[in-house]
Amino acid sequence: QAHLDHTDYPRFKREGIEVIGSGQIEGANKHVIGQRLKITGAHWSESGASAKALVRSRFFSHSPVTPFHAVRHGAFPTAA
Repeated sequence: QAHLDHTDYPRFKREGIEVIGSGQIEGANKHVIGQRLKITGAHWSESGASAKALVRSRFFSHSPVTPFHAVRHGAFPTAA
């Protein structure tokens, strides 16, 4: 009862929001992130997996605001 405003499906449809569930997001994560991290022979640290997830999610989002090289350098900083 506390979250009835989150389940107003008729309003969401009127506003053009077609995807309400999490299934497509979960599927995208499985494809974009999981597929790369689960390749045969790969071993990842937590920080390495997080960095790879950042790079792949930004790359596949086709975000024109975040150039790939900026994401890559942010995710994998070089030692000074």
